[in-house]
Amino acid sequence: SKSKSKSKSKSKSSSSSKSKSKPRSESRTPALTLEDALAEAVDAADGSEDGNTTASEAAMDSPKADLPPVVPTAAGSGGPGSDTASGTAAAAAVTPTAGALSELGVHYYYGYGDKLKDHAQARVYFEQAADQGDAKGQYFLGWMYNGGEGGEEDTAQARKWFQDAAKQGYAEAQHCLGMMYKNGEGGEEDHAQARKWFQDAA
Repeated sequence: SKSKSKSKSKSKSSSSSKSKSKPRSESRTPALTLEDALAEAVDAADGSEDGNTTASEAAMDSPKADLPPVVPTAAGSGGPGSDTASGTAAAAAVTPTAGALSELGVHYYYGYGDKLKDHAQARVYFEQAADQGDAKGQYFLGWMYNGGEGGEEDTAQARKWFQDAAKQGYAEAQHCLGMMYKNGEGGEEDHAQARKWFQDAA
């Protein structure tokens, strides 16, 4: 009977030691659900596509890909192609303003500084300035059309340019326009208009 009890106690102790050696159920990795498995598969596919992006695709994704090509300005100098804002500023820096074009015209008209008197060249600069709305350029261009200096004489064009400058308050142009209305040059004679422009000039 003692041997039986010993064998029973051995079997109990061995069974208890086996139960202690088993891993705890909480430490097991839980099985993936169907939704989790699908999500992992999608993430893996996205990662492989990102890793295979070509150089051309990367360039197309860059914001600089939408920039226009560099185009030289009229003065033969192009702005930086990497930045449209700085490119515009560089173009403005090398493109003469309307006022600068008028001053060039004046220098060629009178032969100031290192410029030889050249009415044809002066007229070119006055035309460019006048087209950009510069009153001084418009006045000088009207004067040159009226006298046929540096090109053809055209009193109608002279009157037109005098009027454009006069509307901007250029006193000399207002006086010339008044004279043209008074004498009927380049258009109809109109003493009322002549008086109006003389008064504005005064």
